[in-house]
Amino acid sequence: MAPRSTLAAVALAAALVCAAPLSASAADAQHSLSAPQEHQHSGGHTVLWSTPNSISADDNTQLVGVDPLTGKEVARFGIGKEAETWSIALSKDQHTAYLANHYSGTLSVVDLAGRKLIKEIPLGVDADYVALSPDGTTAYVTSMVSESLSVVDLTAGKVVTTLSLGAPAEGVAISRDGKSAYLGIYSRDRIDRMDLSSYKVTASYTGGKAPRRVLLSPDGKTLYSTDYYGGTVSAYQVDNPAAKPEQVNVGGQPYQAQLSQDGRKLYVADTAGSSVSVVDTRNMTARRITVPDGFGEVAATPDGKQLFEAQNNQGGIAVIDLRHGKATGTLDGTGLPGPTALALTTR
Repeated sequence: MAPRSTLAAVALAAALVCAAPLSASAADAQHSLSAPQEHQHSGGHTVLWSTPNSISADDNTQLVGVDPLTGKEVARFGIGKEAETWSIALSKDQHTAYLANHYSGTLSVVDLAGRKLIKEIPLGVDADYVALSPDGTTAYVTSMVSESLSVVDLTAGKVVTTLSLGAPAEGVAISRDGKSAYLGIYSRDRIDRMDLSSYKVTASYTGGKAPRRVLLSPDGKTLYSTDYYGGTVSAYQVDNPAAKPEQVNVGGQPYQAQLSQDGRKLYVADTAGSSVSVVDTRNMTARRITVPDGFGEVAATPDGKQLFEAQNNQGGIAVIDLRHGKATGTLDGTGLPGPTALALTTR
């Protein structure tokens, strides 16, 4: 088998993105991470979950939980052999995490409360991004290298079908009724809407250049994309695919993104701009916040006061104060070398 770093480099070239080299090892002991003190967020205790680009002595990729209030590591356990996780999706109750593992080509199912791996579902292709159906019974996993979408029955724990998309795609969003998937076909500058009963493309949205992440507004009426080579965020009318999207300029090569719970803000990681852009979706304006150079997922607290970004290039997790528009610190990268995937639970 080719070295892990070589295969990762090939996949990243296909994705048209350059990431940092993989670290060779990770400490298994608990780490104390330096973090700015912040209030405990409404709705319960907050934990950041991330996967460092390193492996333990038994070749496991590890899922690490960090308390951003105290800066201390609260969990660390294996989630699969040399998995290299690129995306994490959470169940509605936040008890279960589903990890798309790029290198091992598996979907890991993790019990967050029990701090353990439940199962690994083999996909047969590399895994890049995972989205869940509204009822939590199905996972949809994209593969850029294989140019495919895997449909996974989470109850049975197996792949139902793997669909050829005909071009590299990564971002996928599922409609509120679970009937449609929206796929960012970034190499073709379009977003395809797929009927999930027939697996046929029923419409395409164009206007943004190289859509990487796609997100639906809470009411399901607006479709957003981060346009990697356009330097913009596009907003499409879901019911009118032919309409030209509204657009706003953000930082260089916008990629990872998350909507606030009320849908009024879209937080975008500008991978070439050393910044995070905060888009006001009501009037499509944006402000930029300078952060250390990074390449990874973003996660906002439910109260909209803090944003976190996994710093794959730097190591650790950047902490951003959204009220004052500035980065306030980094959860130290000693125990988190090169994290990419990121998820936040509040219980």
